[in-house]
Amino acid sequence: MNEEERIRITELLDSLPAKFQVFEKGIDKEAVKEYDKLTQQADNIASPEAVAAVKNWRELSAEALKDYLVGLSMNVGVEEYRKIEEIVQQTEAQPSVNKLAVVCLQYARLFLEHSLTDEAIGFISGGLGGKDNKMRYYIGLHSEQSLSAAQVKIIEGIFEDSLADMDSELEEIEHHNDYVLLRILGSFEYTMNDLVLTGLQQIDFLAQYYLATNAYKPDESLMRRWINNELTEEDGFRTD
Repeated sequence: MNEEERIRITELLDSLPAKFQVFEKGIDKEAVKEYDKLTQQADNIASPEAVAAVKNWRELSAEALKDYLVGLSMNVGVEEYRKIEEIVQQTEAQPSVNKLAVVCLQYARLFLEHSLTDEAIGFISGGLGGKDNKMRYYIGLHSEQSLSAAQVKIIEGIFEDSLADMDSELEEIEHHNDYVLLRILGSFEYTMNDLVLTGLQQIDFLAQYYLATNAYKPDESLMRRWINNELTEEDGFRTD
């Protein structure tokens, strides 16, 4: 990403409200499932070439428009975000398309935020599922020293409280010597930085960056490579 693009994305995100206004409509959980299903077909619908080939989205069938929306969200920049926003605003009469467009807009915002965030390497859409208006994630946090059982309890208590304040849940915490894995249900209404940094910044014995994925549970090998700054794009993680 060049500096001009970074500035444009930053200006776009700064212009958005702290709480995502589109959520006055609510997130439809069936639309989230549909988005997940469509991303599994991403090779066919989400290439930059396929997205660029659409000149007038109003001429698309409902199903083709859904494919286009998912493609926009997965290749998102400022123009793509604004295009999804336009479709959200102009498809009120097509409820199934509109509900999916709302989901795509939120994903697009998340992808843009994480494209700017060096610390949060690893937001990828995928298969851990979710519940209601929440998505399931694994969050990796680590310390320069081995973590004691007492420290893990502190982490657990802080994240239980901070997540509850954001309509989110800590489902599980696993202790692995110098790191912990949190399994959380994170509300769509909050960014990943909101969900993680609100708690993390209260804990001075943890490194102030994290790994996040909603595709699969990170194993020991992946966590070690992350801690050692050895992950690559081939691992499926953003490393901007």
